[in-house]
Amino acid sequence: MTKEVDWGNINDSGNGDGGGNKRPKATWLKVPNGGSCRVRLVSNPVEYRKWWEPVSGYSPGFDTDPVVAAGYKPTRSYGLYVIDRNDNEVKVYSCSKKIVMIFKEWSNIKGCAPNDPEKGSDWVISKKRVDNKWTYTAMNDDTTPLTDAEKKRVDQVTTEAPLTEVFRPDTVERLQELLDEALANPNGPVPGGWEWYQAKKAQREAGSGNAGGVKFDDNKTDLADTTTTAATSGTEAATPAASADDTANEKFDTLFESGEQGAQGEGTTLF
Repeated sequence: MTKEVDWGNINDSGNGDGGGNKRPKATWLKVPNGGSCRVRLVSNPVEYRKWWEPVSGYSPGFDTDPVVAAGYKPTRSYGLYVIDRNDNEVKVYSCSKKIVMIFKEWSNIKGCAPNDPEKGSDWVISKKRVDNKWTYTAMNDDTTPLTDAEKKRVDQVTTEAPLTEVFRPDTVERLQELLDEALANPNGPVPGGWEWYQAKKAQREAGSGNAGGVKFDDNKTDLADTTTTAATSGTEAATPAASADDTANEKFDTLFESGEQGAQGEGTTLF
């Protein structure tokens, strides 16, 4: 299900192959609540499908995903690398299709890719509360050619942690195990999620039970704001409905201190 896409074929869809659970380390961009951050896009996006409920994980494809077969629908999201101008670190930025469509609209108007090393610009990503939901906006700023040092740093990060590996789909077997646990314990933490991992870890450290053979990733990619609320300017395409409701969104929003910033919602842009 996870695949790299060019800016011209973002509307394409398709299934990817399943993968293991261990992913390379990556630093995630966090947009502060009620604030903003300035970034420079430095990669093509990858498209992936993410589960937030009833399990937390990455879908291997509609034809093989047992969670899909059980009647649930994953969230479509996109991930790309950016330079965070706050600390000049190369980070993973995960966002909704509508934010990506803003970048694509800019690309259509300017005639170059948003991550073009010479012609690309900085972007200001903001996050604010509107009608009890988190809303994201994206506005382009000055053209910012990448320096040789920045290009070298981007090449190193993208080689060590390709986005297709960062967002690698979970195996069918793992998703089935998580789904079985979710169905057996509907009032417990979402299997595969941060609270679930912490409960397993605490259980293991206390010696009060079996941790279930869970491998703990150093990069905790199980937390996100799945809110999609504001309107985009220019073209707007329909986004599959998130599997988590507003109550779940509120829960995820309280857990941003560690983990994936996640599929951030729609926004607007100025040219």
